[in-house]
Amino acid sequence: RAYHKQRSDQLAEFTRSLIAKHDAESLRDHKGITFEMFAWKRIVYDEFHEALRFSASGGNEGIAFDALRKLHANLRWGLTATPDLTSSERVKLMADVLQTFVPPDCSEASQTFLDHFVRSNSWDIS
Repeated sequence: RAYHKQRSDQLAEFTRSLIAKHDAESLRDHKGITFEMFAWKRIVYDEFHEALRFSASGGNEGIAFDALRKLHANLRWGLTATPDLTSSERVKLMADVLQTFVPPDCSEASQTFLDHFVRSNSWDIS
């Protein structure tokens, strides 16, 4: 969290200096303004399992995955009908994006995370 506060302060100062030097029209073409500059109340990852697939990718997909992990928000929700629960490492990755610590290769901690943070809806069609 200290990093987020420091980075947020740096980006806020950078934004103030840009606004002081330029009018709003000239900022439209500035390529340095990113989602990282904002603090969000809530981030909802739809099809959450797709974002997790990017973690193993190199190039732009790997960069995009790192950017998702670094976004600052009070709440994070991951929506998916097909979570990858094949290993404790995959569950840890899910927890990382949601900014919840789960030790690597720890089945018990992974199960605790799933018990507390993952909900499954079921249908009763009887």
